[in-house]
Amino acid sequence: MPVRLTNIENLQQIEAVVSGPDNANRLFIVTGVAPANLSALHNQTQKETFTFLIGPILTRRQFVKAIATASLNRVFLFAPSAPTSISNSWLVSFVDADWDDESGQVEVRFEVSVSSGPNTTSTVTGVSFQATILAEIGS
Repeated sequence: MPVRLTNIENLQQIEAVVSGPDNANRLFIVTGVAPANLSALHNQTQKETFTFLIGPILTRRQFVKAIATASLNRVFLFAPSAPTSISNSWLVSFVDADWDDESGQVEVRFEVSVSSGPNTTSTVTGVSFQATILAEIGS
């Protein structure tokens, strides 16, 4: 089950009037940092899916489409006695945005994967995102 985040950092939203596609007349751009905390210790790989809600509350008829991107924001490597060769990795495996029928907002979902090498710890504590939402409002 995904981890639901509620404390998005530096959340910013802008709204613009647009003309289409699919009768859309509003464009919302939302950015911020999701505090996705995930660590892998000593030759481990960890994966976790995170979700959060953004944007205005819309009805199903108002919602047209949403897309999102995500990138690693804060990554850490702790290697107190690592060998000369270290093989660690951090990545965003996927990101998706779609309308959530329970809240009426857009739900952003992303998966983070972290791998650590011998005698190291790899950590991700933040993922930056940008989501774009198209809506038809007031028609």
